[in-house]
Amino acid sequence: MGKVLLEAYPDGSGTISDEILDESINRTVTECFLRTDEHYITTSDNPQCGSTATVGLIIANRFYNFNVGDSRTVLCRGGKVRMVSKDHKPSREDETERIKKAGGFVIHKRVMGELAVSRAFGDKEFKMGLPAMLQDEQPQSEIQSDSGNTDQMPSQPFVTAEPENLVMILDPEDDFIILACDGLFDVLTTEEVAELVHQELIQHGDTQRSVEMLSHVAIHKRRTRDNVTVVLVALRKWW
Repeated sequence: MGKVLLEAYPDGSGTISDEILDESINRTVTECFLRTDEHYITTSDNPQCGSTATVGLIIANRFYNFNVGDSRTVLCRGGKVRMVSKDHKPSREDETERIKKAGGFVIHKRVMGELAVSRAFGDKEFKMGLPAMLQDEQPQSEIQSDSGNTDQMPSQPFVTAEPENLVMILDPEDDFIILACDGLFDVLTTEEVAELVHQELIQHGDTQRSVEMLSHVAIHKRRTRDNVTVVLVALRKWW
């Protein structure tokens, strides 16, 4: 990224265009996600397991969000949702199309009827590509007789760790950012989460108590059946 920055201001002005900055950040973070995925798959004792991720990055007045899977980032102003990341569910039209082009399918809202997210770290078996998956399942002779030449099959992974990127210009009136996994959003809508945090901060102004409240509501009142991890970032002290 350093080389790009130097090329961005050859006149020595010390400025960089938003377009070049966005492209540099996107390329760098995407590479980090893909390297993390590769490292996990090659070193983990159980690479068949997986994880989602959502990441927020603030540079000056620009907010970048990168996510894989169904962990979610929400940016709020006045207790109202202003930006929300896009969940990677297999049933999402563009994700379904990508999986089909790779030779896979979506049934019961799951990749190959098994995995509930279409992007993730790990989950090695869904990243092998169709030819490798078939070879792993049965002898080569059976593959050729039943499925034809595997060299002609699509070899792209059904599940990828390439993140989706959203960029937003921060407003001085923006209040807070919430990053949380799907156990929270399975039982609370994005709007409910934003409103609950807004009310809690007005009452006591304690970010830690606010996230503990969200976890309590999700686990004990709404009876979520999945993990609940919540991070709250106060952008300004407005309460």
